[in-house]
Amino acid sequence: MPISFLYAIPPAALAIYLFHRSHNPVKKEHKLMREVLEASRGARLVIDGNNKTIFINSKFKAFCKPHGSPSYSALLNMFEQHKQQIENIANRARAGFNESIEIDTIQLGQHRWINITAQNVPGFKGHIHWRIDDITNAHSQTRQIAEERATLIDYSDNAPVGFFSV
Repeated sequence: MPISFLYAIPPAALAIYLFHRSHNPVKKEHKLMREVLEASRGARLVIDGNNKTIFINSKFKAFCKPHGSPSYSALLNMFEQHKQQIENIANRARAGFNESIEIDTIQLGQHRWINITAQNVPGFKGHIHWRIDDITNAHSQTRQIAEERATLIDYSDNAPVGFFSV
């Protein structure tokens, strides 16, 4: 066997290793899931059974920025008055249920409605996927529609005699 053949084995092995590493389906799936969570409209947090942060997206980082480093404890601190409710939905999520709460809060001087959802992560005991959405606009629209409906009902109830006759 020529000695030059032996010199070719390490580079070939390295090339095979690098090819396999770059085409590993598990890594591709991991990257895909990171991109999906990053592109989500909501702030996302994934924690393990010890409440240690596994994943956060940029929206969660921005959401937590005024309150400290992004983590589960920052989430609890942001909504101190609702801490027990959040811990309750975390316990329900760990038991296999998907739970949500809507929180009426004032943050940074603004009135906001926040929807917090906790979901268990199937196949990963104790892991929770949190989604935090600012639903203030939806609440404002619902309130405005209800006010307009009440005004219309009041107007039709107090319409002058003959108003409805053609």
